Amino acid sequence: MSNETDPHLLVAIMQRAFAQKQDSFPRRVNLEGHTLERGITEDRITSIRTFPILDAIASLSVSQGTHEVYAVALQVDPVNQKIRLTIAGNQGVPVYLKAHLVKVWGKLQELSTQYAENRGLDPNSERSPRVPKGVALPTRVDIFRDICQFSLEKLVTRGEKWRAGLSHFMRQLVKHRKTGLQGVELDLFHATLGLLKLHKSLSGLHLDSKKEFTHKEWVDIYQESMWASKCTQRVLEYDNGTGCEKLARKLGGRRCYGGPFRLRRALEKLNSLPRNIKILVAFANSRRLRPALQYAMSIVAVPAQTRFIPLPRSQDDWLLVLQNETEQHYPWQLGEAEALLQAFKPPRKKCDVHCECSLIQYLERCHASGTAWDKIPPFNYLGVSKLSCYACYLWITAFNEQGGRKIFTRGSHGKWCFPWAMPNSGKNLVRSMAKKLSKEYYAYLSMSGLIWLDEDSTPPSSPVGGEDSDTEEDGERAAMIATMVEESGGIAEAFSAFLY
Repeated sequence: MSNETDPHLLVAIMQRAFAQKQDSFPRRVNLEGHTLERGITEDRITSIRTFPILDAIASLSVSQGTHEVYAVALQVDPVNQKIRLTIAGNQGVPVYLKAHLVKVWGKLQELSTQYAENRGLDPNSERSPRVPKGVALPTRVDIFRDICQFSLEKLVTRGEKWRAGLSHFMRQLVKHRKTGLQGVELDLFHATLGLLKLHKSLSGLHLDSKKEFTHKEWVDIYQESMWASKCTQRVLEYDNGTGCEKLARKLGGRRCYGGPFRLRRALEKLNSLPRNIKILVAFANSRRLRPALQYAMSIVAVPAQTRFIPLPRSQDDWLLVLQNETEQHYPWQLGEAEALLQAFKPPRKKCDVHCECSLIQYLERCHASGTAWDKIPPFNYLGVSKLSCYACYLWITAFNEQGGRKIFTRGSHGKWCFPWAMPNSGKNLVRSMAKKLSKEYYAYLSMSGLIWLDEDSTPPSSPVGGEDSDTEEDGERAAMIATMVEESGGIAEAFSAFLY
């Protein structure tokens, strides 16, 4: 690719090409080969169990219905018995979020103490004990209530998106199974009832700001949500994790974009709150992780980062970008250049640096400054409230290839997003990112039939020295072929005439 091409422009090109649709399956990072460099414990199995805790904290930090994403890093100082959360958001971190997390953390400390005082037998076992039945129920309900009230808008918005589709699917299933439901289908029925009831309760609270539930009502909602979550998990794990897809294909149900209803997606989204609550409760009940809840906790907010990305000012400018990438001229590029000009108005675009990239850069810069906390490496896994866009995924991959500390997240949902900006980075990282984007662009062009690449092809190099890539003779040959195609009635007919 041309060294002059701004990687941000390639992201814009890919975003327009896919129009926010999945370009592939989600890319989820395989963590089996990685261990935490630092953490509450050096035990690998126990360390991996902390991953969902960070994702849960990030997810439960979201309170708005849309456009709010957070990333969380964790540092532990066992010598001074301190723990620090560093949080970044796409639009910064509001003060009320820090207060909310401090409140929830305090409740988790209470819960951990109550569990520790009611341990069962085998106190020396390395495994976390079962959550004692009935123990600390008021504290668990308080945590559940506080999180529901904080995230009410997000929960209601998410419920509205999936409620109708799941209800319709369940009605179709009940209608199809005239003799009754059994096994996983019965679990699905129970899960659906519980999750929809949770949504109905929270929607009522959202619609009437003066409405308040009694403690007993919160207990009922909490317990039913936990039961629904247990049923949901059985459905998601059925048949080695393929049961949802098989059931959706078999039944059909409500169609979405020409395919079966996304049953797994609906269950995962509606079960997100109960699942994250269960993760926090399990964290508080863990014997090995209890020290973390005995340490003093502080929170650092990463300032939001915004960059203004210069955009091509004319169709010819966009055309030059496209031709620099392919190093050849294609007829389709002129129309694509006009479409890009209309999609991304010049002269520049205000772009947020997404929170996971912003957090990584912040941690790296602080590490270089050498203050007390900055000498303690964070977990090499960041919790995120949402899977990364594909550009962020590529940037993190490029960052990990620079030879320093490696950072991991859950992975990517595979979508391209623009406006998008990467942090101000060194030349090597920018160059690596540009190469990855160029490779993705060529894969898209090949997949779309806009260019033809062999399996082992790489982006084209410059013409061999002494050769002219656009001679007058080449133009005459192209014109002759175009005339032959037109006279033959099409390219297939022209090719047949040429052969015979």
